[in-house]
Amino acid sequence: MAVPHNHSGQDHLANFLQGLLHLPPRTFQYMSVYGDEVEYTFWEENRENDRFCQSMRLLDHGPAHPLEYINFSAFLARVFARGVVDTTRFCALITDEFLGLYWPYNKQADRSEPYVLAAAQWMTHAGAAMWEMCEKKAYAAKGFNLKWWDRWQARFEQVSVNDSGFGNQAREAAAEALKQMAASKEGGSTSLSVIEAFGLGVKDWGDEE
Repeated sequence: MAVPHNHSGQDHLANFLQGLLHLPPRTFQYMSVYGDEVEYTFWEENRENDRFCQSMRLLDHGPAHPLEYINFSAFLARVFARGVVDTTRFCALITDEFLGLYWPYNKQADRSEPYVLAAAQWMTHAGAAMWEMCEKKAYAAKGFNLKWWDRWQARFEQVSVNDSGFGNQAREAAAEALKQMAASKEGGSTSLSVIEAFGLGVKDWGDEE
C-alpha cells in the first residue's frame, strides 16, 4: 500500500468504508459467466462473504516489501478498529515471526523487524480494540485472551531496549506500542465494540490456552 502509515489519507479511506455501513443496502442483478442471473447487495455481501478480505489479500505483499507491509498493516488496523471488517487474519501481532518463536526470527533482529513495525501499527491504531478482544476472550483469527496481550507486551519490551539488536525505528515503534498498550488497558474498550460489530463469539477459556 502506497499511502504512508502516518498519513491522514489512511484515516479518510477507513472513514469512507465505515460510512458505507450506514448507506441503505442496494441490490444489483447481473449475469454470471455461466449465464445465471445473480443478485448482489453492495457492501453487505462484501462483509458477509469475505470478499473484502479476499481483495485485501491481493494487496498484501508481505514483509518482502517492508514499507508497503507497514502501511498495509496500519490501514487494516484502522478498518478493524472502526468495526468495518474483521481483518485480524492479517494482524502481525499473531505471527510467529513477530513473536520471535523460531529461527531466524528469534536470533536475527533484521529478519523480525518488519513484523515488529507492522505489529506496532496495530497497537497504534487498534490498541483499544485488541484489548477488548483479549480481555473479553473473543474468537476471530485466533482465540484471544490475556495471555496474548502478555506475549505482545513482553515482545515489545524485548525489542525496545537499547541492546536488543533492533534498529532505532523498531525500538521507537516498540516503545510507542507499549505506551499505547498501557493507555488502552487503562482506558478500557472504546465506545465501539468490535466484538459486537463483527458478531464475534466469546468463550470463558483460561488465559493459559
